[in-house]
Amino acid sequence: MHMNQTGKTTLQNIQYKCFVAAKTGGRYAIPVAMLSLPGLAMAGAGTGGGAEFDTIWDTLEGWVQGTLGRIIALTMIVVGIVFGVAKQNIMAFVMGPAAGIGLFYSPTIIESIMGAGLAV
Repeated sequence: MHMNQTGKTTLQNIQYKCFVAAKTGGRYAIPVAMLSLPGLAMAGAGTGGGAEFDTIWDTLEGWVQGTLGRIIALTMIVVGIVFGVAKQNIMAFVMGPAAGIGLFYSPTIIESIMGAGLAV
């Protein structure tokens, strides 16, 4: 067996490198998958499929922009105010209304991004 300067065999070094790669790769698997989802959605956008999910989209959009969404947005604002006062930091206060506004307008933003076509 070939030994390197650290006293480990080449096989042990390869095993260690595979372990580190698997450990690091697992950490980034979810963010990479989430970043690839818009691309997958755009790839299937021109095929005309996916109509079976329209009712789910309409339901979620109704929840977010309806009474439930307003309750969640108001809760975010109140929690932001409480944390802003507790931490004596204006940014904690700003994040509450920003999150509430972002929640309310997120379906519109998603539709404008995913529904945008290329002008030919």
